[in-house]
This record gives sequence, structure tokens and C-alpha cells, in this order.
Amino acid sequence: MFKLKKTNLLAELIKAYFFVITKVLKGKKVVCLDIYEKGYIEHVVDFLSILNEISQVSIILTTQDCYLKDLKILSLRHKLISFRILKILYGISLFITPQVNLKNPPGSYSIHIFHNQPVKYLSFPPQLLKLINEHFVWGNFMEFWVKKMLISHKINGKISRIGSPRHDKEIFNRKPEKNLSYTLNEKIFTIGYAPSWDPNLSLRSNGLKIIKTIAALEKVSIFIRLHPCSLLSRENIDFNFYTGGINWHREISNMKIPNLSFHQEESTIEYINSIDLLITDISSISYEAFLSNKPVIFYEIPKYWETRKDLYETYRYSDNAEDYKEIRNNPNLNGGREAGLVANSLEELKQHILKIYNGDDKCSQLRQNMVKNLL
Repeated sequence: MFKLKKTNLLAELIKAYFFVITKVLKGKKVVCLDIYEKGYIEHVVDFLSILNEISQVSIILTTQDCYLKDLKILSLRHKLISFRILKILYGISLFITPQVNLKNPPGSYSIHIFHNQPVKYLSFPPQLLKLINEHFVWGNFMEFWVKKMLISHKINGKISRIGSPRHDKEIFNRKPEKNLSYTLNEKIFTIGYAPSWDPNLSLRSNGLKIIKTIAALEKVSIFIRLHPCSLLSRENIDFNFYTGGINWHREISNMKIPNLSFHQEESTIEYINSIDLLITDISSISYEAFLSNKPVIFYEIPKYWETRKDLYETYRYSDNAEDYKEIRNNPNLNGGREAGLVANSLEELKQHILKIYNGDDKCSQLRQNMVKNLL
């Protein structure tokens, strides 16, 4: 992230305190919503709309320094501050965040609203979980996961099942589903490729070849949605860690594939609704596809699962992590692959795509069964 000069940070803190003190003196409660990543906007807007209706509440938003002048966040029309002053910003009554990595403002009540379903980790580190007062969960699947991690760490966090407001709206307004059976003369089949950023997952292992394989098919469009961490600029101190030192947008653009386009700005739900099939590796976006009844192909990278053992001292609670196949088959880790197809090679990926393209969607009932447990 960009570093602010100390004087700028001090000025930022003074302005934030002036805002908070002014509102508190007027008898208002100050609520802070975290938009650390731009993608979190779609996860907080429903809570923001509710808070906007409460006259006794004033709202302050927090984000990374590089987004302090972002027009999309500024369009929400609320006071915007750097996340780096949160830990010394008193006077905040309620802190709402889609993640667990930020320390809540001193004395505030912290609510974790989640930005994804369980994926990749059995548990968040206990030192982070202890900072959260309450978890708003979407349904059975997420509630069981949260409850188990809290019990295993002996943490007395509150769990409230609220559903997922953004999915509730989408499902309520959903149009009748179209038939996924295509013919070569009918229309373009739209394939989404949304890989995660991890060095041992598909983008950094085989991403360009995956894209070329898809592009070689007839009557196909490719909608690319890269993880935000894969789009960091070189000025960001985490650039090499998250991208491997590669500008992925430029690398993919240089392939000059005419039927390829990037889709980063729309919401995840809008992206999923614009495609016919999703290809990913280990990402929570697979659950978004299941909720919209879209078929999913998981591109398998065995090395990823083998390396997960190294992280279990931080993220485990009690499960045995010695066998990587056991880790891969854990439903709290694998993105729901039991409701999709798994491709172990480029040729297998091509065959899976062609089957779905021609209406052979054998996972439809499996997706429906999973959805009942998600929301």
C-alpha cells in the first residue's frame, strides 16, 4: 500500500477526531464501516442503506491509503479515513467489517459481516478472532464453521444468522433461468475465468495457457476477473508477494485475444450473472456461482494442497493436516468442488467445457443441494 507521510497521517487523525467529537457532542453514535478493498463495497452497501435511515447515527468509512481518493468509494458520500488511524481513534460506537484483519477502534463493538463463504482456512488466527464481538453469518454452512473455530479457541463470540442481504435481493429479483444447451450457430457461450492470487494456484502456475485453451474454442467469449491482489501496482509494497512481480493485466492484454475482456468493476453477482460457466481454482467466487446456479470447473493444482500444511500452525484448530488429499476434500477449504467439475489438465478442462457447452450439466442437482446449506 502507499505510505502516507507522518504529517499527513497526523492531519488525517486530527480531522477524524474533529468529525467524531463534533458528532458525539450532538448526541450521535458514530459507526465505522470498513472498505479495505474496493470489492467490499458490495458487501457493506446494504448495511450502509440501513444506517442512513437512522437519524441518531453518523457514518465514517475506512479504507487503504491508495483508495482515499477513489471515486467509487467517495460516491458513497461519507467521511473517509485511512485504516491506519483506527487503532487510536476513540469515540466509535460500532465497527462493521467484511474481514478479520483490522483491529477495531478502541471501545467499539465489532461486527464481522463476512465477504465470502468458508474457503482455504479452517480457522482465522485466534488473536484476530478475539477482537470480534459478533459474527453475522449467512446460513448453516458458515455458522457451523464459525461456531467450531470459536469453540476450539475458547472464544465467546456472538453468532447471529442474518442471511446475505445482497443475495437476498438478487434471488428475489432473479429472472427465469435460461437453458444452458447451445449449438454452434446459436450464440456466444460466455466463460468466466476468476483465479485466486496464490503463487501455487492457477493464474501464476498455468494461467496464460488456460486462457489460450479457452480462447481456442469456437463461439466463446472469455470474461476475466482477477483477484484484487493480482492487480496491485508496482508502487504497492506487497506487489511482489501477491503478483510474483508480474503485471497480470498487461500480460493477459498482450496476448491480444479478441474475444477476451476484463470485468473488475461490476459486483461479483453482476459478473456471475453475465457468464454461462465459471472456471476458478480455490476462490469463494465458486459459491457465488452456485447461488446463481452456474456450473463451475475447478482447475486443480496439486502443489497448492501440499503447501497448505505449512500454514496450519496459524490457521488450524485440531484437524489432521498431514495428508494433503484430506485437506483438499475438506468442505471448509475447497470452495465447494463437490458441486462442480475438477480439471487436472488443459485437455480435461477443454473436455469439461465442451460437455457443459452442449448441455451436459451433471452437477445441477449437486449445486441445488449445496445452496440449501449456504443461505
